[in-house]
Amino acid sequence: MKNIIALILVLSICLLSGCAEKQKNTDINTNYLSADKYEMEIDFDNSKHTISGTAYITITNKTNTVLDELHIRNYTANITNSKFTNFKISGKKIKTHTDEKDKSIISVSLNKKLRPDKTIIISMDFKTKIPKRQDKFGYAVFKEKEIYNLSTCFPTLSFFDGEKWYDHPYIENFGESNLSHLSNYIVTVNTPDNFSVVATGDETVKGNSTKITGENLRELALVISNSFSSLSKVSNGTKINYYYLNFENNDEFSNAILEASCDSFELFSDYFGDYIHSELDIVHTFMESAMEYSGLVMCGYPDASDDDVKNLDKSSKEHGFLPSQQSRVAHEIAHQWFYSAVGNNPYLEPWLDEGFAEYCEDVLYHNLSLDTDGQKKFDLFMKDYIKQVAKDRLIVNKGYPDYTESDSYSKHVYDGGSMFLYELKEVLGEEEFERVLKEYYNTYKYKIAKTVNFLKIIKKYDTDNKTDSIIKKYIE
Repeated sequence: MKNIIALILVLSICLLSGCAEKQKNTDINTNYLSADKYEMEIDFDNSKHTISGTAYITITNKTNTVLDELHIRNYTANITNSKFTNFKISGKKIKTHTDEKDKSIISVSLNKKLRPDKTIIISMDFKTKIPKRQDKFGYAVFKEKEIYNLSTCFPTLSFFDGEKWYDHPYIENFGESNLSHLSNYIVTVNTPDNFSVVATGDETVKGNSTKITGENLRELALVISNSFSSLSKVSNGTKINYYYLNFENNDEFSNAILEASCDSFELFSDYFGDYIHSELDIVHTFMESAMEYSGLVMCGYPDASDDDVKNLDKSSKEHGFLPSQQSRVAHEIAHQWFYSAVGNNPYLEPWLDEGFAEYCEDVLYHNLSLDTDGQKKFDLFMKDYIKQVAKDRLIVNKGYPDYTESDSYSKHVYDGGSMFLYELKEVLGEEEFERVLKEYYNTYKYKIAKTVNFLKIIKKYDTDNKTDSIIKKYIE
């Protein structure tokens, strides 16, 4: 009798409390704060090197948590003069607080609590000084040709999973920190005469204004220049646009880059699945290495003299610039499948996009030009390389702050991720491995994946001890 009474009491408590603990939804693909739409009016001033404007963010609370504040990110506030001001909801000003340790984190106090399934529109003004630096955010002037890389500098909603804010710090050079679900963008960029805009999304030009519309984008990024030339080609039904500075002696080099872009795009489309955007823009600009965005790739020019950059047709033959540039483009295009379509947390699990893109570059794209003998030699090289670098164990699924040595991040995340996938292919077989990657891509397309999600699909296809030993070699 006592047991029955105790059971009734437990059930009563659960009914009254809603058994909240058991009902918690921890799936970040269904339980998150959604930035449904970003609308912006942006003014670009090359004489003052600034961008300014107003942003409107439509936000829906898809969590079970009642919110009384939001976190807005101004990622570049720690490296340049950048201010987000005049925050409003429904025309009413709201209070904000900037984090003392990290100026990129702005806490916004809501004048009315945001309950589950409710939507608000928050607006803010912004003005940012663009620094002179060859990076993913900054500008360069080369022989009177100006080129501006504008990313991570626009108002962005921080990621919230119902329990915590993912306020990862901004990473300047090697690595990324912005976790985000897909959003829709409607943006107008106003420029001075003779400047053109390449952007994530589709561009429509009218006078000095460029309207950008994009669905299912991870972020907004722009490249603006007064000196673009372009080439285009259709690959697998998608228009590929290649933009470069209009030097006369770069035609052969530029056509070779466009061909490499189309080859890698077709390869990855066939191997993984459909590309999710309407077009793809590749832009050669001045920066370290390269950087991926949704439907847009920024690729750094070769590290060469001024004369070489003006005559890449000649200098690429003399110095061998072209193959490495083609491989770099292939790597960044692979991110359209692993980062843009299949999202991940690039701060806590960077191998899920960088390791996959490195495998696409080092193995898939590299083998595209090899005959049977060449592929055999490549396999021998890879096996020897793995013995030297990975040895008995090389853990790839750590977060950005967990790698402390200068070369450790690259060795583990890029090389290690690629080696892990290569060893999986060897034990599963090419056809089975391709099925695994196709299922992983099509299952988590438009979503955010974690390492455990990828492992679950592998084990669905193979639970052999050899496969398990490879997983244990690379995954902690």
